[in-house]
Amino acid sequence: MRSVHLLLLTACVMPAQNPENPAADRALADFSKPGEGARWRTVLDGVMGGRSTGSFVVEDDAMVFTGVLNTNGGGFSSVRRRDDDLQLGQEGEQGIRVRLRGDGRKYTLRLRQPVAGQRYAASYRTQFQTKGGDAWQDVFVPYRALQPTWRGRKLELPAVDPSKVDELGFSIDDKIDGPFRVEIREVSTYAAFDLSDLKNQRRPLIVFAEDQDTPALKQQLEAARADASGFAERDIELIVVVDEGASFAGSRPLAAADCAALRERFRRNRSGAAGGFAALLVGKDGSVKRTSLTPIPTADLFAQIDSMPMRRRELRRQ
Repeated sequence: MRSVHLLLLTACVMPAQNPENPAADRALADFSKPGEGARWRTVLDGVMGGRSTGSFVVEDDAMVFTGVLNTNGGGFSSVRRRDDDLQLGQEGEQGIRVRLRGDGRKYTLRLRQPVAGQRYAASYRTQFQTKGGDAWQDVFVPYRALQPTWRGRKLELPAVDPSKVDELGFSIDDKIDGPFRVEIREVSTYAAFDLSDLKNQRRPLIVFAEDQDTPALKQQLEAARADASGFAERDIELIVVVDEGASFAGSRPLAAADCAALRERFRRNRSGAAGGFAALLVGKDGSVKRTSLTPIPTADLFAQIDSMPMRRRELRRQ
């Protein structure tokens, strides 16, 4: 099973609605609404002779899924919602976004799709890592990350066809015995990445590189990790675009088309970059405030942002 690589350096924000593709940003399950919990059920590994436990309640506008995983047997516990009218696969959809608060363990997103000519249905799945702690996080799972399985065995099938999915669910099957707890507030679809959605909300720090092993990129990422609280305080959204490997914007993976659009938009800013590395600070107004062909020290980055009139107004309001 493929695990979605998510780098969570900054506080996650709810993605803005894309006015050009309103159907691509659509809530599938909102636990603040009455009756949502009644649409879900638990499925435990007792169906395979296992002894794991699991149950859920809806409280404080979230589904709280708890239990104890026991790997002596089936080794899974899950919650699922069957719905023949999910209407996934709308134009512009990239995947599933989950607003949650976890315990630091890995969980699995599962989409069920009937297999033509067969009595069984495939489970298209991928694991994701929760952070733990009190903070809510957004997990983005692109459809392309989902792998087909049946009863834990990988299947040689085409990629998931979202329009044929008739069930969605979450499970824990990380092969670790012990208690678990995850709170799920909302499940939705998400559209292609659009930098303009961050305008007036975040300050993008866009970093271009050839791959994840580029020394300058490693240096910039290490600086961001070391000063993650400063990034969060200043609403900095780290966006990494690499020619080879996983690109991301905050906690969401970027598709090849997303990366191509960013490269083209900032082509002139990256002119002359050695080894393909360039770091661009974009303000909340959408304009480029700084371009550097070497890693930007966080002290310099923070000082520049703190001198901005908009940042000063933010501090006065605080």
